[in-house]
Amino acid sequence: MSHQMIYLGHPQDALGLLRVAARKAKLPATKALVASQTGRVHAALGEERLAEQYLGQADELLADGLGDDVPTWVRYFDAAEHAGARAVSARDLAGSTGGPAWRASTSRTR
Repeated sequence: MSHQMIYLGHPQDALGLLRVAARKAKLPATKALVASQTGRVHAALGEERLAEQYLGQADELLADGLGDDVPTWVRYFDAAEHAGARAVSARDLAGSTGGPAWRASTSRTR
């Protein structure tokens, strides 16, 4: 749902959902996914330090391995998916699209 909140122009709602998810995440795979997505939202908000903090946490979790107990719903998340989140974050922080992705999406709906 946090992905959708970004695309709909509600990054603060995305962060709220991710805070709840972070409290509930117990497995390395779910922790890595939440950290990666949280970093992505902070990048969309232009918050470079926080973006790197969370993306770095996901890097470390991925480097340590996600383990064998990966829930079905998170099996899509791997190093390649995280690399995509890092790329989108870098784009947003660089402003190559004229601003964060959520700003672009909200300007189309007005």
